[in-house]
Amino acid sequence: MTDIENILTPESFYEEPNAIIFTTLLEMQAEHKPITVLDVTMALMAKGKAEAIGGPVYLAELTRSVASTAFLLEHAKALRQCEKQRGLFLLGEKIKAMSSDTFFDVDEVMEYADKGLTELQLNEQGHVHSLDESISRYYEWCVSNAEHKSSIISSGLNGLDAILDGGFRAPDLIVVGGRPSMGKTALAVQFAENFIRAGKHVLFFSLEMTDIQLIGRMVAKNGVYSSHVRQGTMSTDEWRQQDENLGRLQGLRLHIADSNEHKLLSAIKAEAYRFKRKGMMDVIIIDYLQYIKTKQRFEKRYLEVGYITSELKALAKELNVPIVLLAQLGRKNDAAEDQVPKMEDLRESGNIEQDADIIIFPHRPWVYNNEAVDQTGRSWKNRGVLYVAKNREGQRNVKTYFMTDPQFKEFSDDELANEQLPHE
Repeated sequence: MTDIENILTPESFYEEPNAIIFTTLLEMQAEHKPITVLDVTMALMAKGKAEAIGGPVYLAELTRSVASTAFLLEHAKALRQCEKQRGLFLLGEKIKAMSSDTFFDVDEVMEYADKGLTELQLNEQGHVHSLDESISRYYEWCVSNAEHKSSIISSGLNGLDAILDGGFRAPDLIVVGGRPSMGKTALAVQFAENFIRAGKHVLFFSLEMTDIQLIGRMVAKNGVYSSHVRQGTMSTDEWRQQDENLGRLQGLRLHIADSNEHKLLSAIKAEAYRFKRKGMMDVIIIDYLQYIKTKQRFEKRYLEVGYITSELKALAKELNVPIVLLAQLGRKNDAAEDQVPKMEDLRESGNIEQDADIIIFPHRPWVYNNEAVDQTGRSWKNRGVLYVAKNREGQRNVKTYFMTDPQFKEFSDDELANEQLPHE
């Protein structure tokens, strides 16, 4: 049973008597009871299911029909394949029925098809875990983290990673919220670059910029100026450096979705299902929330936004990937010192505060006041702070400082400022 209980479920069996028997076996296994023909018969009788499966005679026939359990795993996998075939058949019938019904929108049918195929491949069966099974899974997760930390994706900023206990994890929904010019997109681009350089597959929904603009942000560094690129006035040295920068990006696992159709939530989900099925997705980045629409009708926009964030959180859990979601905050007209973003700035934006596992606010005082300095007297030029306002599994209402290059294309830790922070 221990060998096959993670391969098969009662739904794997087409014949109802076999499903009943397997359910009973799972229950007996969980209760550490001996499994013999007599014990199984007694358990079925206690449940009032003995007659439904054909009584002791049927159990005896099953026992006699198996000469050896040497190929148990192979047989279990073959049975799982039969279950998948039935699933494909039923999914096809459902898609056929939906496609011929004008009540359903085509995009809705396609999303249903993509989700159904992904669930079949990932063996998502809504399994309810017993406490012992959950403890075992938790221990395996701890060992995995200790051995290779593969489930943790570093942000690339040591200060932020320290707050987040190493970085981002599945299935977290990470919201990066900020007002215009605070650096949300620049931060997301750097996250993406850090992820792909670590060998991760990144699916980037760029709903504001084109793929060309996004790549331009990645290569405008090390002496390559984005203004020169736009004006067509790059020097020979800049061309050479840009070639080097592009060469370091080639072959890495970044996929950019920038078409208008990807502004639909259904299109985002369908694309995510496809890439997950291909095994080509470890993290999703979406720039940004306010561009996403649905085909449903809501009385107020904030209700639609709330629906979107709850669906994205469900998607992160379903596909077991972290989702980095950028969100725009309204611009204020107050004094610079009052511009620091707070959690309440999100309350008019649906359920962001509720659905997000992590909320990060990038803030750059220099944008509001070119003479702004911090409490030590240092200028805020080319510097900023990341406020971690929410962290479901760790520290919250904490901050870390960052520095940027003059073009605001690269982020790095402001070690001098971070050293002044209290350490626990």
